[in-house]
Amino acid sequence: MSKKELIIPAFSLFIICLLTAAALSVTNYFTEPKIERRTAEDLQTALSRLLPADNYDLASIGITGSDEAAMSVYYKAMHGGEPIGYLFTTSSKGYGGDVTVLTAVSTEGKIIAIEVLELSGETPGLGQNWSKKENWEQFAGKSIEIGVAKNNPKDHEIVAVTGATITSKAVTEAVNTAL
Repeated sequence: MSKKELIIPAFSLFIICLLTAAALSVTNYFTEPKIERRTAEDLQTALSRLLPADNYDLASIGITGSDEAAMSVYYKAMHGGEPIGYLFTTSSKGYGGDVTVLTAVSTEGKIIAIEVLELSGETPGLGQNWSKKENWEQFAGKSIEIGVAKNNPKDHEIVAVTGATITSKAVTEAVNTAL
């Protein structure tokens, strides 16, 4: 095999990779601001849907019990200059990936509402059934560590979605983190 037979394919592959990387960079440059703006708008809509307020102040708190110094950000819902509740975005490991939940908590420490924001890695028809609002309503009014029951839940438990116990536990764990 001659040098020419080796160099030409290698150079061609290098040019293809270079052009592909450049195209991806240009695409990212133009789409990243739009994606960030859309994500912020979607979050603002979700905050307003769970806990309507005049404005939402971004705040942070240190997490205790962690080996390293960790901070958690949340939103303080304000109405007439007074806090009316808090909104936490938390995640937990589900069956097929992270499950992200937005939890609205009153100033008394009771859950007002939750919304599952991300569960795309969960099984369609089972774990993804947590995207239905009727499943979220089970959490309203609870204020202590919540458990999961397959049936006949106690006051501090929610009913697992049939066939999606792991996802149900992940959603509950994320809500408990917010509490």
